[in-house]
Amino acid sequence: MSRNFELLQRMEGQRNGHVPHKGLPDPVWREAAPLPPAVDEIPIVSSSTPSRNLSAVAQREIAKLVQQFVWLGETDNLVVAFTSAEPQESTSLVVAASADMLAAITASSVCAVDANVWSPKLHSHFGVANRSGLTELLTEPKPVAECASRVLQNLWLISAGETRDQRSLMRSEQMRNRLLELRQQFRYVLLNAPAVEECVDSLPLGRLADWVVLVLEANKTRRDAAQRAKQILETSGARVLGAVLNNCKSPALETPSTQR
Repeated sequence: MSRNFELLQRMEGQRNGHVPHKGLPDPVWREAAPLPPAVDEIPIVSSSTPSRNLSAVAQREIAKLVQQFVWLGETDNLVVAFTSAEPQESTSLVVAASADMLAAITASSVCAVDANVWSPKLHSHFGVANRSGLTELLTEPKPVAECASRVLQNLWLISAGETRDQRSLMRSEQMRNRLLELRQQFRYVLLNAPAVEECVDSLPLGRLADWVVLVLEANKTRRDAAQRAKQILETSGARVLGAVLNNCKSPALETPSTQR
């Protein structure tokens, strides 16, 4: 992973070998913060392993990414939004796999939130139904525990929800307040946001998050679209942490930061 997007540079045929996170200290493992009782009492309803559906290259990229999350969350709870340049890319799968891996290496609480009400898919990667979720939290005074599914001992899912035609809610004050509430309740919050070229909702979600990760598809994402998405996000005020390349089969196409 690279804040300077060596992945996009590589897509242009450039190989500069710059790895800005080289030399960072090892993550500091901390005890999990106590959860609200109502959230902690939610039963586990899934045994899915989303990372199995990713390419080996993407799994290694996400493993590096998750280590950065732990390091970045050393001093405060962390919110990260995932988006893509174009629609129909595997953002929700990357979010699910990242949440799954993060929950596996830390005892801290992790919450994956489907903020893509245009095309809700995050729930399917954990094998649970899209019932009451984020849109209900934004339109009703429900406690988080009523709209969260527990998919691992320390991993919760908030699906997009059943309420339709509420896309503008992603840009509302309710969203800001709910995200603050989630940040206070969970150590790590991972947001599945719509594609930059699909919906303007990705921009306010990116600004509300601490960092944004851009998901790219090998042999599918257009170079100009990826570059434009990065520029749009940064111009809007979002901080782009890096990119994950999915469906890359050849080790020769790995980024310098994932080569061994």
